[in-house]
Amino acid sequence: MSLKETSLEKILQEANSTVSRTQKGRPKDGANYQPLVEVKLRLRPEVLEWVKSLGEKHYTRIRGLIQAVKECDSEPFQTKLLSEADGITKASVTGRPKAGSNYQPKVDAKIRINIEVLSWLYSMGPRPYSRINAILSVLMHEHKKVV
Repeated sequence: MSLKETSLEKILQEANSTVSRTQKGRPKDGANYQPLVEVKLRLRPEVLEWVKSLGEKHYTRIRGLIQAVKECDSEPFQTKLLSEADGITKASVTGRPKAGSNYQPKVDAKIRINIEVLSWLYSMGPRPYSRINAILSVLMHEHKKVV
């Protein structure tokens, strides 16, 4: 297995463990509780379908994927992934699409994300929500190459 494949597998496993650790309701006394912020996103339909194909609790899985990218221990893989995501973010056009373009409307989604992860996304520059979409797109393409 290459570095890219093992790093991608670690990210997917960390997202799965986030999903399995998530409980409904209030945390018990003394539990290690991290406050979450609700974020409204507009995701590309193919990205949301890919996340749904990974398993249930797809919005929790999105939170786990972004957090796993932040905490990725493979510096070259993380750098490559974030630079590709930055390229997608910078290339995306804001505003209305031009007539006749192959525009697919995005899907509204609400996720709850850790404050530390959100501040990490803001530290990388403007448009942090577009960056989430771009990171998920890059992960989706990398996963499809491996599988």
